[in-house]
Amino acid sequence: MSSRLYPPFEHEYELRKVIRGMLGGGRGGVFVDVGANLGVWSIEFAPFFDRVYAVEPWPEYAEQLRLNLKDYGVGNVEVVEACAWDFNGQVLIGIGREDDNKVLPNQPGLGVPTVGFNGLMVKAVRLDDCVGGPFRLLKIDVEGNGLHVLRGAERLLGESRGIVVLEVHNHGESHGTWQYLSDLGWRLDRTIEISQGPNWYHAHKVYVK
Repeated sequence: MSSRLYPPFEHEYELRKVIRGMLGGGRGGVFVDVGANLGVWSIEFAPFFDRVYAVEPWPEYAEQLRLNLKDYGVGNVEVVEACAWDFNGQVLIGIGREDDNKVLPNQPGLGVPTVGFNGLMVKAVRLDDCVGGPFRLLKIDVEGNGLHVLRGAERLLGESRGIVVLEVHNHGESHGTWQYLSDLGWRLDRTIEISQGPNWYHAHKVYVK
């Protein structure tokens, strides 16, 4: 990528304002930013935490993320250049490149059929295997694949207390993630920024424990 890309801090501003209020004024613990993109959430929330894991699979975005962290003087963020998923291996993302975060699921390893797909093979990791301790905030923005991320974080979700912010892209994802989180003791606190039509649904779900 030839041009520099900077964090669009106006994006999801009201949502981040709500989460800042829920966190209060204290500092400490861990923030896991899944789908970190250019670092809007990681940069803004880094002062609230001891450590931040910024998970971003696209190499060009991960590169820009590192540059942005340096530009803003943020030193407590670890960039995890991988796709958070429910297995460790590889996944094919960006099929057709119409949606940078689209993933071809259930195809781990080098046997993924890449012929005919304009995608990129990237590393897939379970959050349980790359995040050491419990989190105080987990944000997931992965274009409809939230349940895969949650399934790879069962240990973390079980031992953590705090806030989970999850962007959902359809009713199926909304219900599936609600059921999974509820079974692990998380309670749906509020739904923010709902938009929907006859055949689609988009919202941010905020869970607490």
